[in-house]
Amino acid sequence: MEQKDKDALIISAALNRLNKFRLPRALSLKKKVDSGEVLNDFDLNFLQRALDDARELNPILERNPQYLELRDKAVGLCEQILQKDAENQGS
Repeated sequence: MEQKDKDALIISAALNRLNKFRLPRALSLKKKVDSGEVLNDFDLNFLQRALDDARELNPILERNPQYLELRDKAVGLCEQILQKDAENQGS
């Protein structure tokens, strides 16, 4: 199988996971921290796994730069959630 085909399969799986699981959960966590709540260990582990997965996709995304903006937005959302959680922890 060619690299291009392997990349397409991995990107397809990552997009599916993002749309069905990661984005809905991340938006739920954003709502949670925006309302002043703090994240629990399960929430934090979820965000860390999402960030780790995004980092692991970097080589594939460098070969497929049309997905870099989407990755950056997803990572940015996770970072916003973590920042707001940190602010809530300090309150």
